[in-house]
Amino acid sequence: MKKYAMFIMAVFAAAIFFASCEEEENQTINDPYQRIEGKWDLEKYVQRGDPMIELDGSIWKFKLNDSTEAPFTGIDSLTSYYESSGMFEYAFSENEDTLKVFDQNQNGGYHNGNWLIQEFKDKALLLTREYDDTEYGDTLQFSRN
Repeated sequence: MKKYAMFIMAVFAAAIFFASCEEEENQTINDPYQRIEGKWDLEKYVQRGDPMIELDGSIWKFKLNDSTEAPFTGIDSLTSYYESSGMFEYAFSENEDTLKVFDQNQNGGYHNGNWLIQEFKDKALLLTREYDDTEYGDTLQFSRN
């Protein structure tokens, strides 16, 4: 009888352990700053209607720092045309449908402006910036591993 009681307790303990691990894995992160944090590979860049080529190695890296409030800093690195990297600051709009980028120099590309978020998933990010003076806009498409 003791063997059965020990066996039932072991099965019960294992069930609790595996159920708690499964819950942790299925939790999603709702904070957009935590979701965007990290390195994103630039897959497609269309600037005022003209697609940029040779993007291999081009990235954006979104960082969180010790501050609890945005804007936070990021790095943009564009291999084609500029072959440079620069820093920018970023913040999400209040309703989290726009990424506001504050870019003050040409290093890594000049991405200053409000970028409408078209897609934002774990491994995909699609942003669009429109201009008042032209029918064309800019598109940035990112992926990450």
